[in-house]
Amino acid sequence: MANGETLDPENWEEFRILGHKMLDDVITHIIESKTQPARLATKEEISGLTIPLSKEGEGEKAAYE
Repeated sequence: MANGETLDPENWEEFRILGHKMLDDVITHIIESKTQPARLATKEEISGLTIPLSKEGEGEKAAYE
């Protein structure tokens, strides 16, 4: 990386908390998906995945949300 840039988070403790939340959300999604019928994603759901990324970044929390 140029100029001493790093991919390290600015605050490791906040990153740890976010990581635990992400894991909890994944596990909850897996558990709940077992009781839901399979379905295709809507156009709105898909369009939410195609937003352009900024060059400056938004931070881990905003990216996850």
